[in-house]
Amino acid sequence: MGRSEMAVVLLCAQLAMGQTPAPAADADAALAAVREDSLSQQSRLMFELGAWGEASLIASGLAFLAARGPFARGFELQLAVWGVGDAAVAAFNLVRLKKDKSQPGGMEAWNRLRNQDRRDHRLDAVIDLLLLAVAAAAWRLFRAARWRGMAAGIALQCGFLALFNLLASLVFGA
Repeated sequence: MGRSEMAVVLLCAQLAMGQTPAPAADADAALAAVREDSLSQQSRLMFELGAWGEASLIASGLAFLAARGPFARGFELQLAVWGVGDAAVAAFNLVRLKKDKSQPGGMEAWNRLRNQDRRDHRLDAVIDLLLLAVAAAAWRLFRAARWRGMAAGIALQCGFLALFNLLASLVFGA
């Protein structure tokens, strides 16, 4: 979306909310506010992903110590591994977002970042759904309780992450 299209979108939004349209000089300030809001939403999503990762790691670590049987140990092991991965992805993206916030933000840069984030979330969702299918296949193929526990842990994490990424791609699709 170019500068002129974004100006039309802002004008329509202002009219729909019953506001007086901003003069052209205020358009840059409005665009900067939209960009800042988008980066704040992305940061919030990454904090939520990080919290999910930390909670998975802590809860599964404690549950692993108390787990009885190979199914529970396999399940908790997968949750712990995925928790570390979720927290690492969130930390990496928070560092990237901090860098993005510090860069000057014209419309072209903002659109590029938004499109990149939307594409990344959709790709991640597809990967999560593929891993969910692998977990389902592993559940059917392996009879050992440990492997079924791992498959159940993968299914839980991938189900959450697929939903997370699909919703995030919709948030940044506007």
